[in-house]
Amino acid sequence: MRIEEEIFLEDYGMRRKKFVYDNRIHHSYIFVAGNEIYAVIVGSLVDEKMFTRIGYKMPDSIVFPLNGMAEVYFDTWDGMDSLADFRHVRFRGLGSAVVLQTVSLALIAHFEKFNIGGFVFQAATGGIVDAGRHVTLEEIYDYMLGLKNVPRYNQRTGLHKKAPRPLIPGELQAYKTVTEGRASYVVLQQA
Repeated sequence: MRIEEEIFLEDYGMRRKKFVYDNRIHHSYIFVAGNEIYAVIVGSLVDEKMFTRIGYKMPDSIVFPLNGMAEVYFDTWDGMDSLADFRHVRFRGLGSAVVLQTVSLALIAHFEKFNIGGFVFQAATGGIVDAGRHVTLEEIYDYMLGLKNVPRYNQRTGLHKKAPRPLIPGELQAYKTVTEGRASYVVLQQA
């Protein structure tokens, strides 16, 4: 995999790299949180045919955007030029909030620069993915995207927690489709 462009985004404190993988243009956003290096990969989905072939579905009565979509995934970065092994990132304490907020900033930076119609990503659910988690991965994404805002409680103290604020700007709207073992999210510009 050959890097075609590499830019440091001073406003966001991360590096963006452009490359072609699987005949699609991708951009990686590399950042540091805690003692880990993370990569957010954003792959272009220019037509609905590829979008549905991968397994995504648009919300009912919403058409595929003319300016395309982007598929998102992220993980710790091991310095390898490979996209083959994305794991389910585990966080401790406040690290999760910092990482998810930075992932959100990477998506906003991409959205602003490339004027895409929206983002899509999948979250595996249940089983080994959620083993040892206090909050499921699906629930984390639901809160992050503003799809869920029910009261939460600290398991140790029993005290009420503040509802997390969505990490996407107001001009974007999130949708969710659940299939067996997987939740798919579509985030689009509001009409």
